[in-house]
Amino acid sequence: MNEYALFVPYEGEHLASVLTVPDDDARGLVLLVTGTGAPRSHRFQLWTRLARRLAENGFASVRMDYRGIGDSTGRLLQPTLGDRRLDQALSVAHFGMRAVGTTRLGVVGNCSGGIISLGVAATEPACQSAVCVLPRIVQLGKVNQTAMQARHSRLAKVVRANPRLHKLVRNTLTATRDTPSPVVNEAFGPALDHARVLFIYSEQDRDPYVGKSLRLLGQMAPKLSPERRARLEVMTTTEGPLHGFESLSAQEFIIRTATERMIHTLGGEASLDGARGASSADSVAS
Repeated sequence: MNEYALFVPYEGEHLASVLTVPDDDARGLVLLVTGTGAPRSHRFQLWTRLARRLAENGFASVRMDYRGIGDSTGRLLQPTLGDRRLDQALSVAHFGMRAVGTTRLGVVGNCSGGIISLGVAATEPACQSAVCVLPRIVQLGKVNQTAMQARHSRLAKVVRANPRLHKLVRNTLTATRDTPSPVVNEAFGPALDHARVLFIYSEQDRDPYVGKSLRLLGQMAPKLSPERRARLEVMTTTEGPLHGFESLSAQEFIIRTATERMIHTLGGEASLDGARGASSADSVAS
């Protein structure tokens, strides 16, 4: 196994990345993308550890800093979610595939990086597999955006300490209509035209948007063609919470599940049974 530091050109800037390659020819390349503001190795070096596990199984991978994050040059533009991160991810993926000499691509991302993963799968025909960890796929209204931004404030602590206020706020968040965000709505179907897509959520994450996202996936799946539905899977695990990856068991679960998924979808015969040991997985395919 070898690792190489890269600075991928992007619109006059350079995106800091690390390419991890196995000793033998790579079976494919896996792009690892983070959530908003996280560095390329993610918390607790999670993506570094995943990259090395992938290499042990014959896969190259590339992890990246978005523009203005970590060692990348440039500025992080606002609004963050409009910072063309999909374009940046595609630039790094294309560079990595050329460097490795492969036309087989997979992608793993969490939180907003899960939305980027879905966009990569929709945009890049070479992408055969996408793993989306804890993505909020629901369109956030102004009230809900404010509530999400304030959840770590003093007021939020007061609300959580008062059962009546907490129930009122939670009911407000969960009562709104579930509709996909514009990005998800645009990428969802095209991604499933050629890529197998796995959404992973945890029962331990109390964010109401976990439940809303799962309900929305349940509503969107029946509208897909049989071919698209066959490529979609939703996994709900008892491990967690996945937000922040703060437990060692949650970290290992993601490393194991993502690796098994890439073996299964990019590298030939394998099963996900080992990855599902502590989870319940529901395929929405008929």
